[in-house]
Parts: sequence; structure tokens; C-alpha cells
Amino acid sequence: MKLTIKQALEKAADFERNGDYSSAILYCEAILKGEPLNLEANFLLGKQYLLLKNFLLALKPLELTTEINPNEAKYWQCYLNALNELNRQARYESVLEKAIVAGHKSHELKQNLREKKAVSKIARSNRDTQKGVKHTGNGR
Repeated sequence: MKLTIKQALEKAADFERNGDYSSAILYCEAILKGEPLNLEANFLLGKQYLLLKNFLLALKPLELTTEINPNEAKYWQCYLNALNELNRQARYESVLEKAIVAGHKSHELKQNLREKKAVSKIARSNRDTQKGVKHTGNGR
């Protein structure tokens, strides 16, 4: 049975919710073969790579989402997150400037990134605690 684009996007989102990021990627890639500029498929694909911590592969689809729809803050946020994780400071600043020109507030985007980092650090600490790893307090 052949799925519609909408059904395939729903399946990909279901896989994401269930933590099966690889299957979600397969659905997104299948959609993008036929519709390379599909906004939701590109965004979902980029998010899956972010969740898998494959930041380099996340860049292209996330950048494309900001080009297709520069008015949506979540697209800029995810793209900036990937750039930040890759320590691409010059590109990060350039993209942040584009986001500001598109009407998004710099402090809100930066605050969201700080909050995500804090949550990530807490989650990492919790995982390490469960594994019996002691933290030295030096941020590592």
C-alpha cells in the first residue's frame, strides 16, 4: 500500500515519538526523494539527526527549512543548535543575524539555546549518576 505524503509524515512523527529515529529518517528521505522542498519532511529529518547527535547531517535539511519558511522560529532554533554543537561560531553568528533580520529576537533564540544546554547537562548528569559516574564539578 502506497502512503500519501501526509500519511508518511505522520508515520515518521510516530517513529520519532517512539524513539525510532532511524525509521523516521527513512520515511523522511522517501518523502524528500519525491518532494525535496517538503518543509515538514526536511524539519523532521533534521530533528532526527539532532536527536541522534549527528549534527553534521542535520545541517542541510535544517538550513533548508529556514530558507523555505524564515518566519518560523523553531526552524532557526534547530539550525542554530546544530551549528552550536559543531562549534561553528562564525556560521552561528551569521545565521543568528539572518534570523534577526527575519524578525526573530536574538535574546529569545540565545535563551532557548542556553535552556536546551542546561537541560542537556542535567540529563547527562542524571544518566551518568545512574551509571555510577561521579562528577568533579568542573563541568565535564
